[in-house]
Amino acid sequence: MALTDNWLLSGMGSLYGVVTELGLTSVNGLFSAYESVDYRRALARGHGICSQNSLGLASLLDRRYGINADIIGLSGHVVVESEGYLVGPSVGLTLPFSLAEAQRREERDGEISAIYSACFDSDGTTRVYGFDGGLENVTSFSAFGQFYDADGNQRIDGVRGYRPKLYWVERGSDRLKWILPALMILVGSAGLFAGRRQNRADPL
Repeated sequence: MALTDNWLLSGMGSLYGVVTELGLTSVNGLFSAYESVDYRRALARGHGICSQNSLGLASLLDRRYGINADIIGLSGHVVVESEGYLVGPSVGLTLPFSLAEAQRREERDGEISAIYSACFDSDGTTRVYGFDGGLENVTSFSAFGQFYDADGNQRIDGVRGYRPKLYWVERGSDRLKWILPALMILVGSAGLFAGRRQNRADPL
């Protein structure tokens, strides 16, 4: 672990029971497959499922470029909507219209399914594994278009709205990771200084 890594966030894996009791999450095994709300951390990992990639992109657009981006939870896939575009960072596909328009086109004549089928063959797949390591789902990229129907879709206002409590846990711990060691150094230095003064005041 690098010096600049968030050691507090890493340590939360061993405190999963406490985090659950505090009501910070009800997601089973959250910290064994943690999804960061910071684009730098998401990019540094080098891999991620569609929700992590979408969180990373939305964070990048917002924090680096000041562009608002919504997380779009489709029923089985996660993408980003920003400035009238739908972006699927996991598969590298951008649709030049809004979610409402995509839903309309998919329900009318399956146009979004046709776009995905034209862009991807059946060999490209995403695999979802459970926390027990078992394979739960295999979906071909070419089949992702079916998720754009209106059934179960959810718009989330940026990374802060995705998991609000964990957003503040991560942002807060990014600051505390420096503050706590600094306080320890200050307290230790103060104790050392006080000890030396005491030794000078009470010579043998």
